[in-house]
Amino acid sequence: MSIYVAAFALSYLIGSFPTAYFVVKRNTQKDIRSLGSGNVGGMNAYEVTGNKFVGILVVGIDALKGIVVVLAVKLLLSSTVDVVIVGMTAGIIGHCYPVWLKFHGGRGLAIAAGMLLVTAWIFVAVWLVMWWIGNKLSKNVHIANVAATLTTPAIIALFRKNIVELTPAGNTSEAAMMIGYFFIAAVILLRHIEPIRVLFRRNDTTTKLG
Repeated sequence: MSIYVAAFALSYLIGSFPTAYFVVKRNTQKDIRSLGSGNVGGMNAYEVTGNKFVGILVVGIDALKGIVVVLAVKLLLSSTVDVVIVGMTAGIIGHCYPVWLKFHGGRGLAIAAGMLLVTAWIFVAVWLVMWWIGNKLSKNVHIANVAATLTTPAIIALFRKNIVELTPAGNTSEAAMMIGYFFIAAVILLRHIEPIRVLFRRNDTTTKLG
């Protein structure tokens, strides 16, 4: 049990580093939580600073956090699948709910991409394709995020034999890949509840006014 606790604590601490908060603070001397959408992530960092480099930098560092979470757990604790999954789950929880910012963090997409790139990169590839389709159809980034997160495992399951063969995860089984993705997706979807609610309220108000 102690190794799971250690994996959770280590990964949470790594994931909880608030990249967007520090980068925006350095550039504007303001708190990103009170700017734009209030999300502590790459897109909001770009929107509130108007600087593409800032947005790319935040996304890059957050993705790197995900890679570091997986490598740290494997190198320092254990490379067994269950321990790595605990670490991945804790890492994204730390990113989305960092104790340093009173549990006000990002939506977890960049750090999730980093973690999956070094465990089952095919999830990232499929997610990006589904996000592109979702964004084209909905013209809304949050709907695209949710749609891609929900449809990716279905696509993976549909073509599982060929897709699993493409995954360089080595000893990671298909079931383990799905379980790991499930926990990551659950946190991502939880963080998208509020923006989706806001979107529907806005559309409802527009319809009534029309």
